[in-house]
Amino acid sequence: SGTQNKILLKVARKDAYYLEDLDDALKDTSTQIVDVIIEEDSKLTSEHLNKIKQSKRAVNFNLIDENKKVIYSWTIDGNKINTSKDMLTTVAFTSENSKEISELSNYAYGVNVNFSKNGEIPSGTKLKIYVGDKYSNGDIVNIYSYDKQNNKLTLVKNNLSVKDGYLEFDVDKNAEYFITKADLSRLNQNVASSFNIFSIISILELIVIIIGVSEPC
Repeated sequence: SGTQNKILLKVARKDAYYLEDLDDALKDTSTQIVDVIIEEDSKLTSEHLNKIKQSKRAVNFNLIDENKKVIYSWTIDGNKINTSKDMLTTVAFTSENSKEISELSNYAYGVNVNFSKNGEIPSGTKLKIYVGDKYSNGDIVNIYSYDKQNNKLTLVKNNLSVKDGYLEFDVDKNAEYFITKADLSRLNQNVASSFNIFSIISILELIVIIIGVSEPC
């Protein structure tokens, strides 16, 4: 009849790859680095990890804020993956063990980074976190892991420099970390030295008492 009907279609176009787009992201050879956006509670399944392993590509899984700034990023290298177990990508910057960590660090200023319940971490994994609101570029920090069972801080990485507001370091297991500019090894040395001095003084006092008791009246 010559009548025309116009239909308006709105198409939402993605400006980046998301976890559900992993297949397309791995096939995209236009960029050397594969960037995928995740949510706070995203999970990398065994299927995801096997696809990355087969592709032999490194993938950055980025959590971004409303201004598209990366809050943290997991880098998983397909050439180094040794496990295909599910892995949570959640990173918390709070800790239920903050009191214990503060005491162990002599109340040093620092940042808590917690992914202790995320599952098995593939070999070769790196974690990049934003600390620009806590430290300045060029600041040198040390990273300690917290052992809840033994209530102990162990040095993981020292003399790590803040670059463009970020810290990046290797992670090989789920854990809880404490990042600080303080050198806690010196703190331990000071504690040990104080203990040794106290022990020596106590021994000398004991010797004096023994000698005094032993002398004839």
